[in-house]
Amino acid sequence: MKRRLTAATVAAATALSLAVAPDASAYEFADPGFHKDSSSEVNDTELAGYVLRMVAREVLSKGEGISGPAMASSEAGLFNFGNETTKADLGAARTSSFRNDANNGYKLGTTHDILVGTGIALTLLAGIGGFALSQGLIKF
Repeated sequence: MKRRLTAATVAAATALSLAVAPDASAYEFADPGFHKDSSSEVNDTELAGYVLRMVAREVLSKGEGISGPAMASSEAGLFNFGNETTKADLGAARTSSFRNDANNGYKLGTTHDILVGTGIALTLLAGIGGFALSQGLIKF
């Protein structure tokens, strides 16, 4: 029984890791992007121009400039926090995410979606690992 559960857990972990990290051809490129060595090299002016282009594209054709999951999260109010420190931290994380989107030519919010999906998968895997450890299925 222990071997079956361990095998099933490894299979689930493999499936989750493949599901959360699709290959680059799966991404929808909304813009040519800047393709600098690092997304940190995208300056504020370039980022502002990119954000304006993507918002305009979204206004003209829904779903073309902003990632669907990111737009749904924003509309549902998931980014509204009362604490000013949290707002500042969230703003910095969102800006960093948008810089990566601009550098690679992704729709706004794509990098954020990838990071959230990876976090969810890691949480599930940690839960499965914790359960297996508590049941004595994993030994050190």
